[in-house]
Amino acid sequence: MIFINSKINSDYIIPRLKLFLSYKVAQLKSGEDGSFLLEKAEEKVIIDYFIYPRTFVIAEPGYGKTRLLQELSITCRSLGKKSLFVDLKKSINQQSLIDYLRTCIDELEGSKQFKIVNSEDIILCLDGLDEVKQDNFTETITKIKTFSKLYPKVLIALSCRWHFFEKYQELFVDTDFKYLRIYPFSVENIRKYLKQASLLDGDIDKLINSLQFRHRNLIIQTPRYLEFLFTYIKEKGIKDIGNITRTDLFEHFIYQKLDLEDKRLSKQKKDLVKRVLEKLALIMEIYQTNILTKDELMTFFDDLNSDLKVSLLNQVPLEVFFDNSLLKDNGKTIEFDNTEFQEYLAAKEITRLGHIEQTVFDLSIDQELKEIFPSWFNTLTFLLELDISLLKPILDFGS
Repeated sequence: MIFINSKINSDYIIPRLKLFLSYKVAQLKSGEDGSFLLEKAEEKVIIDYFIYPRTFVIAEPGYGKTRLLQELSITCRSLGKKSLFVDLKKSINQQSLIDYLRTCIDELEGSKQFKIVNSEDIILCLDGLDEVKQDNFTETITKIKTFSKLYPKVLIALSCRWHFFEKYQELFVDTDFKYLRIYPFSVENIRKYLKQASLLDGDIDKLINSLQFRHRNLIIQTPRYLEFLFTYIKEKGIKDIGNITRTDLFEHFIYQKLDLEDKRLSKQKKDLVKRVLEKLALIMEIYQTNILTKDELMTFFDDLNSDLKVSLLNQVPLEVFFDNSLLKDNGKTIEFDNTEFQEYLAAKEITRLGHIEQTVFDLSIDQELKEIFPSWFNTLTFLLELDISLLKPILDFGS
């Protein structure tokens, strides 16, 4: 359980948001920009996006669902409303939701003034539906729906990962939830955030340029990785920004993400998981795919070096590997959270192999056309940063 008693964080940037009246429309409009009502998000406060009593906040991992609900709770308190932030992965046990909330309120500073009543001035932020234990999942949803009917005026904001909600959407067809989607930051958002970190415009340009590849979104357009970049800059110091390489940043992003999942699970397995992910990434690059079916993933485990496979499967359950590493579980398929993670990890795995130069040419060159496979271009750029000795033979091949 987390209670938010702090003041509004002036450094918080409202992400790009768009509100949809139905789940089907939210699916169809996934490519649109994040504007809603007003063109510029900075002209709005968070509460302006929660104009309906029931709102699902849906986004991929790392887009700031938890932080958004925390900031919503803080904002509502500053406006004189009563707001409670609830971490749903904490067990509700046999209590009704209302009894559970009353128990939580008893622990809250100023609890005597906080009563659950059917009022628009009560805001309930329920975070992490997708993190509820499977044994408690159906019961938790039932309790949320029961509470919703008993207190129709209470504003309920409920967060969930997009691909997880798709599996359980039918459980909410009889509710009046609207759908608020979080989109990647714009480059302008990134610049604003980094300026707040005291970076100069020239240094910001260097960072953005170093992370650009073709027409893809920058990895730091995902809020989690922009925050990871900020922690990296704090650790290294602003003076060294000009020396930061893309591989430095990706190594930091990956270990930060795995370390975050380790802490959530109270495990110390990130190095083992990273080694398996490197091998998986290289296999996916060889087959020039960004998506694997779960059957194909099991084939990968069957073919994996026995010692590494046994170590992983004995220590990390498969469902944890799917949901708490760098992978995104799409139901029947899996993929990396970010395509560039796959490309970077594949490059790392190649550096562990012998005869690197020959391996690179065997894997990345179309032997009939004598051309580099287009899907390998970014992997090769990572590989060159990791092993600059490969630059000359690649240039010779190109010429």
